Amino acid sequence: MLHSFTGGRDGASPFDRLVFDPSGNLYGTAANGGDPSCGCGTVFRLAAPKNFRGQWSQTVLHTFTGGRDGAFPIGGVIFDAMSNLYGAASAGGKGSCVGMACGTVFSLVPNHHGGWSFDVLYSFAGKGDGGEPFGVVLGRSVKLYGAAGQGGYFGGNCAPSNGCGTVFELTTTLGPNWLNKK
Repeated sequence: MLHSFTGGRDGASPFDRLVFDPSGNLYGTAANGGDPSCGCGTVFRLAAPKNFRGQWSQTVLHTFTGGRDGAFPIGGVIFDAMSNLYGAASAGGKGSCVGMACGTVFSLVPNHHGGWSFDVLYSFAGKGDGGEPFGVVLGRSVKLYGAAGQGGYFGGNCAPSNGCGTVFELTTTLGPNWLNKK
C-alpha cells in the first residue's frame, strides 16, 4: 500500500487514474475530504521513496473549497509537455446545475518555490456549454477535451432541468493561459 486516505485534509475517494511524472511520483485526485468545512476533494502527489523502497509521502497540491475553484474532482489529472497538470471538478464554479454550481476545468502549474499555482481555466454555466465535467484528456495543438453530464440540449428525452450533456473542447496557446472555449 502506498497511501491510505484518512478522509481528512489528505482527501478521500480517489476514483480515477493516477499519472506518473518523470521522477516516478504519482499524481491524482480525491473526490472528497480536504477542507473540513466542505469535504470537496483534493489534488495530491505521492512522492516515491529513493529506489522505490520504503514509505511514499503524500502532499496535497490543492484543496477544493466548493466555490470558484470547483468541488468533487471525480476524474484524474493529466500532464502536458511542460509538466503542467490539468483536471476537472464536477461541481463548484458558476452556473446552476440541479442545486449546485456546474463544475470547472483547472490547471496546476509548478512554480519557482517548489509549490504549485492553481488556476481555473473554465467554469461551466450549465447551459449550452454543459455542466458536471467528468475529466479531461489532452489532444493535439494543446487542446483539452472532455465530457460533461449536464447541459447541452434540453429537449426530447433529456431531463428538463439537467439537459443531455456535452462533449467539449478548450483551446489555448502554449502554456496555462487559456484564451477561448469552443
